[in-house]
Formats: sequence, structure tokens, C-alpha cells
Amino acid sequence: MGILTVITWLPVAGLVVILLLPRGHVALAKGVALTAAGGALVVSWALLGSFDRSSSEPQFTEQTTWIPELGMTYSLGVDGLSYPMVLLTTLLTVVALIASLKVDRNQKAYFAWMLLLEFSILGVFVSRDWFLFYVFWEIALVPMFFLIGIWGGPRKERATLTFFMYTLGGSIFMLLGIFAV
Repeated sequence: MGILTVITWLPVAGLVVILLLPRGHVALAKGVALTAAGGALVVSWALLGSFDRSSSEPQFTEQTTWIPELGMTYSLGVDGLSYPMVLLTTLLTVVALIASLKVDRNQKAYFAWMLLLEFSILGVFVSRDWFLFYVFWEIALVPMFFLIGIWGGPRKERATLTFFMYTLGGSIFMLLGIFAV
């Protein structure tokens, strides 16, 4: 298992643990979320010393055949543009989780959605296959939809509907573009 897979899938491990927790274990869910996101943060920042900033080639690459009939692979790597985004994503997720420790309703679900969002955003930045990129992009829309719809502000219903309509339209054109390439 490659290091980018570890960074990307650590939030999913935390998500699974949170989902398996019995009702009422909110403090433990918060701790698991912070541990999983913090683990991804530590591992991603630990790569900084090994990252060759003078190279424009993808680094820490890993590739596995995913759907051979369609020529799709599970292909990950980072370059000078995506690696800083991975660092920023892991840092901001931890900051967002700390800032939201006082969420007062559906706390377990909130932290689970946040970890799914981190996973999908990391996947967007590390994927090197167009279809894999698209899958991660679409996965990111699900937690954003629920985070806005459940924990959003006073006009969250309208914001959720607007978000859904725009992202649906954009996603269709993105998928058509991927198939055209």
C-alpha cells in the first residue's frame, strides 16, 4: 500500500469507526475524527522532506488496474501543484474539526460527513486517472450536500437546492468531457 493511499484512506478508516460506535459516544466520535484527520495531516506533512520541488514529474506514484475493460486505473501521485493542496486539505480539515467541536446536533453524523469530505477532496488532488478523479469529485458532493442541508445557516434549504442543481449540471458536462477525452 502506497503512502498516498494511506493518506487518502485514513479518513475512511475513521469514518468506519465512527459509524460503528454505539449511540451516545459523541466524545469518542470527535476523538476518532480528530485522530484520523490528524493522522492524515502528520503523514502528508512527513512527506515534505522527501518531496522533490525541482521535479515536475508526479511523485509517490502508485497504480493498480481498477476496471481493465474500460482502461481505468487506481492511479495516484502528486506534483508541485497537487501536493500543496493535499497539505492544505489535511491541515484545514483538522482546523475545521477543532472549530466544530461545539456542533450541537447529530454530532456523530457531522464528523462522519467531514471525514468523507476529506477523503474525497484528497482523492481529487491525488488521482491521476480521469475517471477516478470524477468518482472522487462526485463523492465530495454528497457530504457537502448534507453538511449544507443539515448544519447550514438560516437559508440552508435554498442553498442545498441551488448547490445540487449547479453541481448536477456541472457533473454531467464533466462526465461528457471525460468520455470525449
